[in-house]
Amino acid sequence: MLELQCYKPIVADVVNRVRNGESIPYRPILPETTELGKPLVELIKSCWNEAADQRPTFAHIRGTLRKLTGGE
Repeated sequence: MLELQCYKPIVADVVNRVRNGESIPYRPILPETTELGKPLVELIKSCWNEAADQRPTFAHIRGTLRKLTGGE
């Protein structure tokens, strides 16, 4: 299973920015190389696309995550 504990501070920051009503889309800086791997970072960034029709579908996200986790 992917370990996401290291992202808790980022999550808290995002939640605070949303609560404060910031209108500029906030995108935390993600390292290009992590134990999670470049494919996961690319998936996350594709989900942030400002054009909704350019974002991956949930089926695509689910399929990608299954491939990355070995089908878990």
